[in-house]
Amino acid sequence: MISGYNNESEPVRNLWMIFGKSISMQGFIFYRIAPKYEEEFYATLPPKVASGEIKYREHIFKGIEKTGEAIIAVQKGTNFGKAVIHVADN
Repeated sequence: MISGYNNESEPVRNLWMIFGKSISMQGFIFYRIAPKYEEEFYATLPPKVASGEIKYREHIFKGIEKTGEAIIAVQKGTNFGKAVIHVADN
């Protein structure tokens, strides 16, 4: 489960109770719902990012030698925003 990514995860217990108590449990996989929202997403979000209405943050690691540092930062959660490894200018 996602809650256990950064530590030892606990197993899901008592799944049998889903049936005994008539509980419903549902998740989703992004790629199954993406086609439904893709057109609206690309029509709405890029203009808002371009205008500055929605802002984003990047944590830029400069140089390929920083790759290991970047991976560790992402795994530990010490980076902020999107982790980017800048290896060269065009």
